[in-house]
Amino acid sequence: MPLLDEIRYTKLTELAHARFDHNLSVAERKVLRDSASSDDLPYPGEAAPRPEVRAEFLRWLATDPEAAPHIDPKGLRVYTATIPGKLDLEESKITRSLEFRRCTFQGEINLESAETRGIYILDSSLARGIDADGVIVHGSVFLRGTQSGGEIRLPRAEIAGNLECAGAKLNARGDALVVDRAKIGGSVFLHQAFQCEGEARLIGSEIGGDLDCSGAKLNAKADALSAHRAQIGGKVFLNRGFESAGEFCLPGATIGGDLVIAGAKVARVSC
Repeated sequence: MPLLDEIRYTKLTELAHARFDHNLSVAERKVLRDSASSDDLPYPGEAAPRPEVRAEFLRWLATDPEAAPHIDPKGLRVYTATIPGKLDLEESKITRSLEFRRCTFQGEINLESAETRGIYILDSSLARGIDADGVIVHGSVFLRGTQSGGEIRLPRAEIAGNLECAGAKLNARGDALVVDRAKIGGSVFLHQAFQCEGEARLIGSEIGGDLDCSGAKLNAKADALSAHRAQIGGKVFLNRGFESAGEFCLPGATIGGDLVIAGAKVARVSC
């Protein structure tokens, strides 16, 4: 570990001891070390154990202005952890990206009206979903490979980059993904074996790039994806094995590019 990283790790540990106690778990110390590190960390293996990290510990690390200068610009990094309670970051201003890889969230993630540089939740499990109404993200939001039993809510979000859900599996009934009236500077990727049991909603959203649903499986029987009055600057892709048991709704939407539906199996597309 480079000397500067060691200094940052030491300082974060001192601050954590002052805020909590000297009984930080091995997993919590690893979060401090990984977040102080400037190295590109290896991607954790699928079978790696997931010891508990306290939600209040992560909230402190993400929001404490004294801790922020000692977190590397690569972000707050939490790998192979179980977060047993609700991670409450409502109204928080977070100066670093949040990155979780192969984590298990047993409670809800609350990012209502929060502000951060990026949100990366990769190959993780969410028991109760995400509530991020009005979140401001100066980068991208990635939920790649993540499974959620609860609703993913991003209404009125402002996302400068992409919303990327490649390979995600959303198992919530009713509304599974809500991105109504959001402003997304890049593209929305619901592709690469993306699966959704409930409705995906993009009603009234502004998308600067493409809406890519290639290879997705939408299993809702009524409205599978609703994008009424959405403004999509690029193309809409419903190809490469795209399947929808319900209706793909685009009434009143504007699409800057082509609507590509080659080889798709769609109950109905309404424009």
